[in-house]
Amino acid sequence: MGGRDQIPGRDNRRHSDSVGRLLQKALAMRAADPSIYNDIGIEYRKLRDYQAAIPLWHRAIAAGEDSAETYSHLANAYNLSKNPSEGLRWLRRVLERYPDLSQARQVREMMRTQEERL
Repeated sequence: MGGRDQIPGRDNRRHSDSVGRLLQKALAMRAADPSIYNDIGIEYRKLRDYQAAIPLWHRAIAAGEDSAETYSHLANAYNLSKNPSEGLRWLRRVLERYPDLSQARQVREMMRTQEERL
């Protein structure tokens, strides 16, 4: 496994079977499907390993997984990893890219709450 194909995070043996299967799938696909990075990020989030999840969501976006869900995952992970200013930046990006998002009102409220905390 080379540098570019390496998935961030701790030793894979310590993670759930689900994460292990997704890691194997991602490596086998070699990023052919960028959504796999979003899926693996979600599994790391379930384990509360935000430092492993964040680069995966960035990688998903860079590879073409451009969805409100992925941007929202990034915002949430930054907030939970105690980086609220970066979380706020990603919430803004959700609204910029997806102004008609059905949850736009909820995202705006989250932004307002976060801005008050900063």
